[in-house]
Amino acid sequence: MEPDEPENFAHLDASELWKDSVRIVEALVNSEADVQLAWLEDEYVDSRTVVSLYHAMLCEGIDASSVGDSFVRILVHDALLLAKEAPELFDGTLLPIARLLGQQPPHPETRAESHRTVCELVTEIWAAYLQDVVQARPAPPDLKMSTLAARDCSCGDCRQINSFLADQNPSTRYVFRGSERRRRHVKTELRAVHGNALSLKTENTGTPHALVINKILDHLYRDERQAWEARVRKAKQQLRQCPHLIQGSILGPSFFTALPRDAMEQILAEFIVPPAAIELPAPAPPTDANPMLDSGNATSAGPAKRSASDELVDPTERKRLVGSEGME
Repeated sequence: MEPDEPENFAHLDASELWKDSVRIVEALVNSEADVQLAWLEDEYVDSRTVVSLYHAMLCEGIDASSVGDSFVRILVHDALLLAKEAPELFDGTLLPIARLLGQQPPHPETRAESHRTVCELVTEIWAAYLQDVVQARPAPPDLKMSTLAARDCSCGDCRQINSFLADQNPSTRYVFRGSERRRRHVKTELRAVHGNALSLKTENTGTPHALVINKILDHLYRDERQAWEARVRKAKQQLRQCPHLIQGSILGPSFFTALPRDAMEQILAEFIVPPAAIELPAPAPPTDANPMLDSGNATSAGPAKRSASDELVDPTERKRLVGSEGME
């Protein structure tokens, strides 16, 4: 059922529409198990039906519009709670609802309250998706490791290894060349202090042969980084399906500040022109009730807290933020 066909519900009055919405909500809240099953299998709720029902309520008049706003708000908020345990709800239901709502938002002049409801819910869905699913870029692990000083060996080989171990930079590989006796000594010292936290491999090429030392933490971080980059690519694919959300005045500030600045710039680079001049909305001063990201250290700053009463981005500010050509 297409969301732009509210006439399919035109024969129902507002009270009947309300009964339909109540039945859907009741189906969702019978029990936690039934709720998750219903959402995961799309048994009771289809995103197009939900949005069509909401648009039909808007067509019934102001009273029905307020009922529709309450209905879609309850449904989305319940789904967001469930998505904490079942994040696949974002792909199957929540993001499609956000996309469909954003395609035909109520007019801001004739239906100001409903327009605000749609903008808030779409923003909440996308901010939750970024925070709970995409998440902030994983911080590099602390690559500084304790030296071999506790072993009371002051030979030149151990001093070389100590410089590598104490290095906090992303230098995780060190090649030590020496005789078999020297390589064996270094290997013994490293195993005594760090056990299996280091990968030690002898390369029988060159003269003398080499002991290749790798900090294992780098491999763990590489996997985390690649997994995060895959989630970012998926988020971009989702945004490509709904350019109207970026180009229009739908998404509020908590979308643009849902993740630290470096992550948002990577996600939005192809949607805001020119990418090199992305200017995200400045965060409000931090408070206990609404902590915003610290732009001084984007990698380590936590995401901003979502707010159900998120104010909309001013249209003139949006024109400055968003390029006229929009999507690629």
